[in-house]
Amino acid sequence: MDLKLLALTACVLIGGSCAQDNQSIYTGSTGVGSNQNSTELGSLPGLGVSLQKHIDDASGGSSIRIPLNSYVLSGPLHITKNMTLVGSPFAYIDAQGASQILQIDNPKASVAMENFLFMHGSGDYGGAIASQAKSSIIRDCRFLDSSANYGAAIYQKGGNLQVTDSTFEGNNATIWSAAIYDNSGDMQVEPSKFTQNPGSHVIYINSNQPNKANVLIMDYNVSNNPGPYNSLGSGFSGAIVCENSTSLIDRCIIKGNRALIMTPTFLGGITAGLRFGGSDVTLNDTLIEGNEALYAPAISIGRGCNVMMNRYTITGNRALSVLYKGEQVDGDVAGISITVGSTVTMDGVSISNNQVEGDFAAIGNAGILSLKNVRIYGNSAGNTSSIRNSRYGRLIFGKNVQIYGNKAPHDVYSEGPVEMDFD
Repeated sequence: MDLKLLALTACVLIGGSCAQDNQSIYTGSTGVGSNQNSTELGSLPGLGVSLQKHIDDASGGSSIRIPLNSYVLSGPLHITKNMTLVGSPFAYIDAQGASQILQIDNPKASVAMENFLFMHGSGDYGGAIASQAKSSIIRDCRFLDSSANYGAAIYQKGGNLQVTDSTFEGNNATIWSAAIYDNSGDMQVEPSKFTQNPGSHVIYINSNQPNKANVLIMDYNVSNNPGPYNSLGSGFSGAIVCENSTSLIDRCIIKGNRALIMTPTFLGGITAGLRFGGSDVTLNDTLIEGNEALYAPAISIGRGCNVMMNRYTITGNRALSVLYKGEQVDGDVAGISITVGSTVTMDGVSISNNQVEGDFAAIGNAGILSLKNVRIYGNSAGNTSSIRNSRYGRLIFGKNVQIYGNKAPHDVYSEGPVEMDFD
């Protein structure tokens, strides 16, 4: 069922109206289950207490249960202590585009949220949730139609962010990160889905600290996110963007995303799939399919990266060709772009049926690239080759590398050294 229809249904089930006016809510008994710090919010009329007051009055470490209803806010909720908020069985919180939904202001706090639909939040940093908490845990939540300049659904500064079994849809970032922006913190994302979130990046992780951020993303599905269309966008996009991180990305599907921005003064669109800079990355068992960008729609690997790719399938991605100011502009590198100063090792990787009108259908390499148990086939390039190794690059062929059936002037075009290593 459509999430917007679900929210409306919740209002009807409760009795035809939604709780209104800055966290209006009803309170019931305390001492739920075996947790003596837990508070059960019932639905008995006449016992109205604002949710903010309930949060303020609760002792540190409390768990607050919120009954099925659609709660309309006139301002953000603030949390400054350790706390768990649980929708029972599910709760809908709607900011109506007027404010953020939740602000966690204490960098020493640990806060968990479970079983919520966060709707129509709006802010500069974080549309639905803006958190500075030491630990922010999101479980079984849905983020729908929120907007922000940075982190349309969630903006996390420092600390540790964990997102599990959650859905992000229709969130829009005007500048950076349509779903999650993690600034200088660690992050774990496990079975979750991201779809139709327009904006530059879906998840963006950047550690400004001396130590790299630790990132774990598993069983992640990011599909059909359209990328930036506004005049403020940088032209960079991507399902996942990691800067200065140690990242493990495992068992993910990254499909049908698009990165393209065209304004009267700017044309851009770099990477609709994965983009890394200054990071140590392990990529396992992932499908990257049908993504589109002006440049490197599947994977872009920037300077200072060390990347291990195991059992990856990169197929059907397309570097776009567009008409801009009366001239045809052809994109480059339909598969993987590797920048100077990075090292990439591929084992068990398939790169197939990627397409570009310009150069380099499968790989453009200016770093150190080692291939083993790799198949490169069915790719199409208007110019040059399926694989291009620049004068700055070093290309190492190991065992069982197959390059066949590509439509390009050359399978491999190299200006730099090419080596064989079958050990």
